[in-house]
Amino acid sequence: MLPFSISTLCLMLTACGGGSNNIDEDPRVKPEDTTAVGCTIASSSDSCFPFMLEYPIAGIQYTCSSDTINTFKTQVNGNSVTGGCDKGDTITFFLNANDTSRVELGSVKLSKLGQVSTDDSPVHLTTLDMAEGLTGQAATSLEQSDATVKVALDLIKIFQAIGHQKTDSNVIGDVQPISLSSTSLEGLSNITQKVDLTAYQNGQYAAILKPWIDVTQISDTEAMAVLKQAINITLGAVYQADPPILITVTDGMIGYSGTGDNKNTLLGSFFLLSDRQGYTQGYGLQWRGKPTVTSETIASAIDLIKTANPIFMYASSQQNWINPINDRIGTVDKFKFVTSNNENLFINQGRLINDYMAAGSETLYKYITGEDSAPANDLAKWTMSTGSENYAGVVDFVKAYPISYLDRHVFRSIKNINPGEKYYFPLYATLRFKVTSEQTFKDVDLGIVIDEFGDIRTDIKAGATDTDMSGQCGTVDNSQVNLVDNYGVTQYRIGTVSATNYQPNQNDYAIAIRMILSGTQFNTLDGVLLGLSGTVLGNSGVITVNSGGAKINLYSLLTNENGNINLTNYSNGVAQWVNIYNNYKAIYAQAAENPVLTDKEKDQIARLTGTVSVSLASCYARGQVKP
Repeated sequence: MLPFSISTLCLMLTACGGGSNNIDEDPRVKPEDTTAVGCTIASSSDSCFPFMLEYPIAGIQYTCSSDTINTFKTQVNGNSVTGGCDKGDTITFFLNANDTSRVELGSVKLSKLGQVSTDDSPVHLTTLDMAEGLTGQAATSLEQSDATVKVALDLIKIFQAIGHQKTDSNVIGDVQPISLSSTSLEGLSNITQKVDLTAYQNGQYAAILKPWIDVTQISDTEAMAVLKQAINITLGAVYQADPPILITVTDGMIGYSGTGDNKNTLLGSFFLLSDRQGYTQGYGLQWRGKPTVTSETIASAIDLIKTANPIFMYASSQQNWINPINDRIGTVDKFKFVTSNNENLFINQGRLINDYMAAGSETLYKYITGEDSAPANDLAKWTMSTGSENYAGVVDFVKAYPISYLDRHVFRSIKNINPGEKYYFPLYATLRFKVTSEQTFKDVDLGIVIDEFGDIRTDIKAGATDTDMSGQCGTVDNSQVNLVDNYGVTQYRIGTVSATNYQPNQNDYAIAIRMILSGTQFNTLDGVLLGLSGTVLGNSGVITVNSGGAKINLYSLLTNENGNINLTNYSNGVAQWVNIYNNYKAIYAQAAENPVLTDKEKDQIARLTGTVSVSLASCYARGQVKP
């Protein structure tokens, strides 16, 4: 699987990779079929640049420009498909048909993807990247009229046709892994012309490939939907800004208002989760005031964590967080947080660099890009008005916890199975939260549904109470930003399924889940993270708040008529939730001089972590047959 947990600090380093892609090829041999990637990833070498294909197809051939001898193939690497070349190389993708013809799939300069990539967190190489390698021009809009997008749709049609016609009967419209084999490639050798840019542009590629696959079975509309689905998977992750003391090379989120004696500092952090349908939601914290350390340094701002009561920032579900065409922030709408004081903080601009970080400071930008200067509009900046004060600042944040495709052997959705087969998603369930504390708290039930796309929303019944927010299997229109179910109850996007694990020999059909509960509607669960971990600054230094991950095993449900599900951490122990907001409240309560706490805040600082279990909702219908 893709790593369920990626250390923010590790993402800052170039040597975090492991050795799962190691090869040592004999340069005298030119292999026709090799499963090796095009460079060696080892602790002693930092020249390799691994990549992960956005559309997971193992067996695509490619060459690295610095290697004039070998031909390589992409390979399955856990829950992803990867390859690699030396930094600075140009990769050329293709499928050899015969001695005279081959299918061109584009050439990509690794320098365009970034300067840093590791085995633990490889940079995505997207279908749009491949299409740009064919057309020679970047897409300017995600529209069918764009010349590069049109070629990307042609590539999607090829990939979809292979999956539907040549493999495990994948359903058109779903992104599933494909492993090219002698069976799936049967017929390719019969094509008589090459497929190049001209063939894509004039549409002749469809007729050329007809001896192998029929791409006309996939419409432009279906291909565009799949392209957007793949893009959402690539952007699907947790975007996390930490206080700078946790990562010394970043400034975190910091800004100021006023000047001289009237100057105030704002220090912030946030957790945002982007899901499979392109929505982003989560929460953040901010500390405001005058640090007791008077010098204008990051260290002085850190002082606020111990002296200022943290203020909650809610981020409701929003679209267009990051533009997939240019990786820019705020090109359509400015991303908005709303504080518990009803103040708006906007992230106005920035760019996701190397598929893993946005830089607010020029120093960090130059560090991660190798450039001598930073374009002003590439830096991540934010503003906030409180009525009496106008704050402005910068933010450094990382993209962590990437998501992957959902294997249809495990994630059996009405969207990815054939007629006559049984589906289990949407899946309705109830989560039960318990608090680990010396005090006694009532358990809290929360109804959820894991929908047919693999995203998670609430399923809360009408008349819910603080401790009983279980559901009644309501349905919603997922195309709407604001969700209201068929019972007239407002529901909320709260998470996504990040990956699947298909190991039938171990009775393990698991889905990994990630959730962020943000909003007063969640009452005492406000600020809870499930399947995620974090770090906070305590009185004795940095404290890791580790949930151990969260996965739901579906084996019993999928193999028994009356089967059930269970929720554990990744080590098959008891699943835990954590609350970063409450942890920082507790730090303030302990460190501040004579803190004044409300009864609600006193309750919060006792709700730092706990356990969580799951059960199927009584209204859930197991294993329905698709008409």
